[in-house]
Amino acid sequence: MPEIFPCAESQRGCKYFRDLVENNKTLERAWIRQFPSPLQSQLKTIVRTKDEQQLRNWLQTFMDMSTVESLMEQQKNIYFPAQLFFINSKLMSQCETFK
Repeated sequence: MPEIFPCAESQRGCKYFRDLVENNKTLERAWIRQFPSPLQSQLKTIVRTKDEQQLRNWLQTFMDMSTVESLMEQQKNIYFPAQLFFINSKLMSQCETFK
C-alpha cells in the first residue's frame, strides 16, 4: 500500500507548520490568552514600562546571556510581552526550585 504522505512531503509540511507556529508566536499568544484581559494588560504594561537595561538586568537573573540577547532582539515585536512571559514561565517550570 502506498504511503499517504511521502516522507519528503511530510517533512516539508511539518517544517512549514513548525516555522509558522514559531514565526507567528502562536504558542506564546495562546498562552497569554488563558489569562483574563485585565491580567493580560497588566503583563503588557509591566514589560512596556521598563527600559532595555532594566529588562536585561531582570532577565539575567534567570536566563543565560544568549537567551537574553535573543529576547532583547525581539523587543520591538508586538508579541514581545507574551513571548517574554511565556519563556519565563517555561524556564520556571523546568527549575527544581519552583517544582
